[in-house]
Amino acid sequence: MRFQTIRAKLIFYLTITLLPIFAILVYIGEINMRDTLYNNSLLKANMLAYKAARDIEKITFNTSSRPKEIANLVSEGIISIDEVKRLMIEDVKRSKFIYGMALAFIPGYFKGKRYYCQYYYAKDGRILEKQLIPPSYRYTESDWFKKPIELKRNMWSEPYFDKGGGGVWMSTYSALIKDGSGKIIGIATADISIGFLSRIVGKIRVLKTGGAFLFTKNGDLLTNVNKETRNSVSQIIKLYDKQRLKSLAQDILNNEKKYLEISSANNHFLLLGLPIRGTDWILGVIFPKSELFLQIKRYKLYSLLIIAGGLSFVVLIILLISKNITRDISKIKEISLKIAKGNFDVEIPSSFNDESQTIAEALDVMQKSLKKYIEEVKDKARIENELELAKKIQSAFVPNELNIELGGFKVEGFSMWARQVGGDFYGANRLNDGKILFYLGDVSGKSIPAVLYVAMIKSIINVLSKQSDSIKNMVNFLNNYLAAITKQNHFATMFIGLIDGQNGELEFCNAGHEPPVAIKGDALFTPLLDKNLPVGVFENFDFKIRRIRLDSFDTLIIFSDGVLDATNDKDEQFGYDRLNRLILENLDSKPNISEVIKKELLSFVNKKELYDDATVLVLHRNNTLKSKAKSGNI
Repeated sequence: MRFQTIRAKLIFYLTITLLPIFAILVYIGEINMRDTLYNNSLLKANMLAYKAARDIEKITFNTSSRPKEIANLVSEGIISIDEVKRLMIEDVKRSKFIYGMALAFIPGYFKGKRYYCQYYYAKDGRILEKQLIPPSYRYTESDWFKKPIELKRNMWSEPYFDKGGGGVWMSTYSALIKDGSGKIIGIATADISIGFLSRIVGKIRVLKTGGAFLFTKNGDLLTNVNKETRNSVSQIIKLYDKQRLKSLAQDILNNEKKYLEISSANNHFLLLGLPIRGTDWILGVIFPKSELFLQIKRYKLYSLLIIAGGLSFVVLIILLISKNITRDISKIKEISLKIAKGNFDVEIPSSFNDESQTIAEALDVMQKSLKKYIEEVKDKARIENELELAKKIQSAFVPNELNIELGGFKVEGFSMWARQVGGDFYGANRLNDGKILFYLGDVSGKSIPAVLYVAMIKSIINVLSKQSDSIKNMVNFLNNYLAAITKQNHFATMFIGLIDGQNGELEFCNAGHEPPVAIKGDALFTPLLDKNLPVGVFENFDFKIRRIRLDSFDTLIIFSDGVLDATNDKDEQFGYDRLNRLILENLDSKPNISEVIKKELLSFVNKKELYDDATVLVLHRNNTLKSKAKSGNI
């Protein structure tokens, strides 16, 4: 090829030399960017799915906790039917999640009244009350009443339209009510409307058209598919009938979480399935695989702009050999170095020549992208720092281990926290007159609010122990104070005791807590306990106080429900029987009982995370444990 000038020849040869180099660089960059985009997109989808799953678990946990508490209160005979009505109306009025609540008994339970089913629900800003009894409403034939009784367990129902009741699509959590002999006598329920769940799940956005949907292990949809639902979700719902969704649910439940590839006629999708703990529900997050690489097109465009700018820049150097171009190169280099060193606020001038301005615009885009990414990383780090701070606060008030000697008693214990900071607390100290105060409790809720609640309770106990040696005064003050200042269903179960060595008595109060295990000689027993509410539920509740002789036991073992409720990878609970057997098997060697329990608990759950805090407090009188124990109760 003949050229009129050397300038044209240089331009031509430089162009055909540089273009392949740029193409190779772009190709290599695209390959690396594909891997990065794929991994980052999956990570983002995973984070969104986990956050959404935790939000839904919080809703289902808060919703299910109310009927369980009411069922327990009715079973124990602590509250009357009128008090149940007041509690349910207050819960429906106050809760953002609960659509309605019901109290139903088996036919013939009340004399002179064959059926009893009272329902309270919110509508148009008012709380309405209905009697859901035959012939207009056959509650005994409804799955929310019939199935929990047949299966003998608390459970969530499949989605259904509550005709004659709430009048909306809903899912119901049913908690069993039992009499003193353990016979099932009724059901306490709480409803979540499908419309409410749909709004929660509908807010989940993944990439451009990705979204989420909620379904049960039996293949029933728990969220509506409407015009606001993302295209990806709509296409998958069209592909999957109930039977295929049920099969999909089994695949997800068997693997706990799993990425699945699903193909339609026009697209390939990635689906991340996460089980919702405490329910038979699964959250599915779906998005087109092709959208993982949408930024590749943008990358190619930027690459072409950079290539064009670079070639133009070379041409201008050949044509002009200008000091201005040299100055522009120096400025761009300076800006690039500042950005590379982390200065994402450096100003990019707008006074470059045309070709250099193209590079400057690309730097501006990169600068803004990097700045946005750094901010996202900082936000994530801030959240982690807040949780870490909460853990430090909890550590300051609740030690992981306790091992002290107090007035002839050896006090030992431990507290293992769940994945997030939680609400267990315990402690023991000697009062001015030689008496020994000890306590162990469990605050409702998780995370930072629970930590602050624990800090407040422990501070109040420390102040009260210096002003009074009356367990009743302490518990009454603590209950009234907490009930007066908390408005979000915060309360705490607690076992608190006061040892008086002079008169040889132990004075204690069990405020809705798990009963302790005592050892005397070669027998295990549970001290007689009065039925008390947790502290912080109602003001002016009359707490019952009990006294026993110190010589009636050698060792007293107090624990939180997180010990009993701990599960292994087979979903087996640790339970009372395992705890009692563990104590019995380790009496001969006179071990450190709290360490034995801790070691066995860690071995039992293995790598599975604790769902709730697990705390144990042990009091040894004269540091003695007897051998050849027999199980027993008094």
